[in-house]
Amino acid sequence: MAGEKTKEADVESNKSDIFQDQNVKNFVLYKTFIEPLFWGAVLISYCQVIAGMDLPQVFLMESVACGLVASLDVVAGALADVIGRRKTVVLGSFLRGFDVLIFAIATCPWMAWAADFVWAVGFSLMSGADSALLYDYLKEIGREDEYLKIQGKGESQRLILTAFGSILAGILADINMRLTAMVSIPGVFFACYAISRFKESRPSQKFSVKSQIDVIKGGLSHVWRSSKICWLIIFFALLSVVSKIWFFSYNPYFELAHLSYTEFGVIFFLLNIVAWFSSSHVADIKKFFGRFGTLALMLNAIAIPITIMGFFVCRASSYLVMFQNISRGMLNPVIGEMVNEEASSEIRATVLSAKSSFSNIINLVLFPMFGYATAAFGLAVCLQFVGICTFVFGLLALCVYKQVFSHKS
Repeated sequence: MAGEKTKEADVESNKSDIFQDQNVKNFVLYKTFIEPLFWGAVLISYCQVIAGMDLPQVFLMESVACGLVASLDVVAGALADVIGRRKTVVLGSFLRGFDVLIFAIATCPWMAWAADFVWAVGFSLMSGADSALLYDYLKEIGREDEYLKIQGKGESQRLILTAFGSILAGILADINMRLTAMVSIPGVFFACYAISRFKESRPSQKFSVKSQIDVIKGGLSHVWRSSKICWLIIFFALLSVVSKIWFFSYNPYFELAHLSYTEFGVIFFLLNIVAWFSSSHVADIKKFFGRFGTLALMLNAIAIPITIMGFFVCRASSYLVMFQNISRGMLNPVIGEMVNEEASSEIRATVLSAKSSFSNIINLVLFPMFGYATAAFGLAVCLQFVGICTFVFGLLALCVYKQVFSHKS
């Protein structure tokens, strides 16, 4: 009895000290450095200038990569549920670093394709597994209510570093664009090292085809039966797909508005500051607006600015990308928390991977269509169309939310 009281007292005394936990420290470091910090501001221009690709080719390459992710996501998630999440996340993060290395030495379109292929495999291994790894650990120690805060801190630290990295990227791109990829390599490999030190106590199973198939079937069956998870997957797909299309339009839009690479860097600095703020305060924002209000905020932060940018192409409109980054900072933590609440531990990574897989199936279809539509009708008209469709479909989704979630927020 005395021992139990002491244990309860220890838990209570550490209640406000979750970031001193070694696993949490390692996870936050992983989230902070897993994305390249210095080339997001010039990524599309990098593919065009260094790899010699045009915009439709870039969109086609990305759509094929998304198709590969869609085909691997659920399988990789089930693999993580069977053999352990840490193993798959470590391998995936290593491949992420290798992908940046290939981009850094690319000299032709085929090397860019090879790098994107490696990215797709690495992303599939990490997708869902990292979130499930953290959530299961927090649930094990009775701290799952702090999931959103931890994810938000990792995202926000990455975004603030990316913000300052974007300024450097603009300067480096004017000197030699290849430098933006080269200086991004060490950080990603450091993320691989950090997550390799995460101690996973959840027992893993010996891999077998039967166990893999059983987990996939169980996870997909759970998704199909849960109207809440289905709604979350569809709404996440809407916002994430449009955000990705919009992101890949940043560089060509800035060029259309006659911005220099240095100004690219300034805008990416500012938008990452916005994303950092929304990510670091995501728990407070959700508490203030409620669940429904937060979802509505993310929708409007994407749909309205992208429509305005399409109708008014100018330097001032370029800065409207700031609003999308309100959603960017919150989308994964908010939707991830909601999906985690609805999924059991045994199939959690599989269900989270299904969320990502569905989004990438949509990307597979829409990316080449958007790329060739920009060549046929112009980027501005395409942004108008995407913005209006996003608002209409998002509004319909929010109306359905009221029925699916029974007015709870």
